[in-house]
Amino acid sequence: TLYCSSPLPASLWMIFPQLFQCVCGRPTEPLEDGWAPDMMPSLLPPLVNFIARGPPESLLTGVWAEGGLAYPEMIFKIFAKVIHMPGIGSEDDAASAAGLSAALFSNFSQPAIDTWMPRYLNEIGQRIQAVETHVLRLSILAALAAMLSYSAALFLQCTEERQCTRQVFEFWLRHIGSIKKLTDRKLHIVGFLRLLELSCQRSLPPS
Repeated sequence: TLYCSSPLPASLWMIFPQLFQCVCGRPTEPLEDGWAPDMMPSLLPPLVNFIARGPPESLLTGVWAEGGLAYPEMIFKIFAKVIHMPGIGSEDDAASAAGLSAALFSNFSQPAIDTWMPRYLNEIGQRIQAVETHVLRLSILAALAAMLSYSAALFLQCTEERQCTRQVFEFWLRHIGSIKKLTDRKLHIVGFLRLLELSCQRSLPPS
């Protein structure tokens, strides 16, 4: 996917279900749970290319007919499986899963993927309760920043519904000083600018 023209040709999308099966498998095969979820750092670049260079409508409307799954659901299933892989040795994989969600929300404009934000935030909200490594912490922060950049109003609506607004922002502010990469800093600046814009339009939740 790296060296192809943009947007990616339709024929290349045949590879996308194969990447999904590497992580999540398929119920009809012996390795029904996938055989390479621990290779997520290597799988992330091609997955991001499918998201970023799709074109977008190919991802949003695409369906893996054989597996009976829409492409956005496949992305989410990959994310949800890997983000919760247990053990400190799996946190690099979990960080790549968080990076996948960051790529998704960085490459679409509202309201294209509004319905997905609650599901992604729910998984991340659970994961931040047990983060041990710096790399996973930074990746989760980047994912939160991408969601906030996508829509601050929707982000706050989702965190308020889950009653985790304070928990999320306390986690964020506690670790924001550890963000060193320029691209990550830009993403966080844009996210907090969206929050500032929202505060000028209406009152923010007290939490």
